[in-house]
Amino acid sequence: MRPTPLLALLCATATLGGCASPCARVEQAHTELTQPTAPGVAGDHLRLSMPLALVDQVVNRELRGLPRAHLPLPAIAGVSLGAASVGVDRVAVVPGPPEEVSFVADVSVRSGTRTLLPVRVTARVRPKLDPGNGRVVIALDPEGLVAMNATLGPGGTTTLIDALWAQLPGAARMLTTKSDLARLAEPTANQLLRSAANLVERELLDDLGKVARVELDLPPIPVDEIHVRSSEADLVIGVHTPLPSRGAIAPTVPRTTPAHQVELTIHAAAAVELVNDAMRRGQVPRRFELDGNADPNGPLEAHLAWDGAAPKPLLVHAFLLDPAAAGRPPKDCAHVTLGATPQVSAEQGHLVLATSDAKVQDVEGSAAVKAGLFFGGVSRRSFEHVESIAARTDFELGQQSLRAQLQSASRSGDHLVFGLTLSPTPGPDRPRARPAP
Repeated sequence: MRPTPLLALLCATATLGGCASPCARVEQAHTELTQPTAPGVAGDHLRLSMPLALVDQVVNRELRGLPRAHLPLPAIAGVSLGAASVGVDRVAVVPGPPEEVSFVADVSVRSGTRTLLPVRVTARVRPKLDPGNGRVVIALDPEGLVAMNATLGPGGTTTLIDALWAQLPGAARMLTTKSDLARLAEPTANQLLRSAANLVERELLDDLGKVARVELDLPPIPVDEIHVRSSEADLVIGVHTPLPSRGAIAPTVPRTTPAHQVELTIHAAAAVELVNDAMRRGQVPRRFELDGNADPNGPLEAHLAWDGAAPKPLLVHAFLLDPAAAGRPPKDCAHVTLGATPQVSAEQGHLVLATSDAKVQDVEGSAAVKAGLFFGGVSRRSFEHVESIAARTDFELGQQSLRAQLQSASRSGDHLVFGLTLSPTPGPDRPRARPAP
């Protein structure tokens, strides 16, 4: 029977979703999902929060081995205090301006083991960011220094006046007071302050930069922007990818893991795009059998998506683009959409994904996909890649190389949150080739 003029008109003006063949509709859906034209949203796709207390602990342990610089001491009010040295006793990372990191260093001018003058040095540094290699280096060194200033530390000139007073003969003490001595010593104290600050910048900063240092090496994932900021408690590294993530982590999202752990937060929309990217690169299985077993020659091609507004936000799309590979008629293409609510946890250092409500949500064409098995197989292999992002993030604090270990995992709305502890890296570092654009 020939089509009526009305049916012909409708087919001529309809989209592929109307009168097109099942294979055409499946191929269009595949193209729209796997080749999106809209860029990913701005903001952090991943975020690492590193406790400042952890950084300070490791850095200050290594400060003890740093050399001190010689500082000539003038006679003060006719009193000689002998030779002196300048050294850094303690360093702390403190909140600073956006895209910078601030350090506070406690510096001392000493004669032997006796502190003559405490100096507080505040420095701002600009992190060295290398998105192409996924690297962040934050160091209190000459290369990154933006500004530095020095003031008298806690106690001010008290220890200097006490040292001078102790050197005065008894008869001289009867003719003066500590207040008089303080007035006489004030110009010299200011000179010592300036000299100590100059020595720190000129002679100590190179060595200091080797220990007052944080280096972060991300695993081989695509990265196009890295931002660094500091909160009251954490050094925060925000990572943006060039992938078409439909979500980003809001600046106001708080840390939820224990304060002593490093926290890695990944927006779930970014997580699935990282998996899709890994599938394209052959790092994660992309083809599967109908029961969810990975097979490079399997008939079904998988693609992940995230819809935070849906009751079942994790979506797995299964495409049968080559029906002949599945022993089906050439025009028998299929697109099956499965949805589930993921629960994530950590067990013995590994990420555990559980879903109890995986169901087929939409079908184009016909494919006998075993929903639960297929969803479980695809999502399990996919989330192994998400786990590797946490496990293969390398840290260097001071001169200590550290590897992250997964302690906890949870999902909070659209966010996957991982709690990490750091331990010394065993053996040589693994090669860290970056993915090509």
